[in-house]
Amino acid sequence: MLCLLSFLVFGFLGIFFAEYREMAREAFGCMVQRAKTGSCDADFEDRMRSTIIGKAMDRSPRLASFLNSYLDYITWVLAGILIVSAAYAGVSIFNYLAYGNCNGPASNAGCSIAKAANLNVTAEIRESIKFWLPG
Repeated sequence: MLCLLSFLVFGFLGIFFAEYREMAREAFGCMVQRAKTGSCDADFEDRMRSTIIGKAMDRSPRLASFLNSYLDYITWVLAGILIVSAAYAGVSIFNYLAYGNCNGPASNAGCSIAKAANLNVTAEIRESIKFWLPG
């Protein structure tokens, strides 16, 4: 799971910073290898694990011991939170584009996305997706 979380984080950072692109490639290779064979390239996962635990060791040996024991569970929880929040953000963006608010067709509440959106572009997108909307 550390490979998946590393790929998501380094893949996003690699968009903006070139130094993370190589790590994103390695994490992607690890993730694909784990999906195919069930095992990962031990070098990448061990390097990430040792980097995380090493930085924690500088701050607190107890924290490093905790991370060493439970890092797999922590990465599962973080990956789950990342996926769920991305899904909610996607639904909110769709609802804003389709209905003009983040909560769907039955709501009149405002949306924080509206403050950041360009209204001319939003109107054009809303018109183009009306075909897909029910009713």
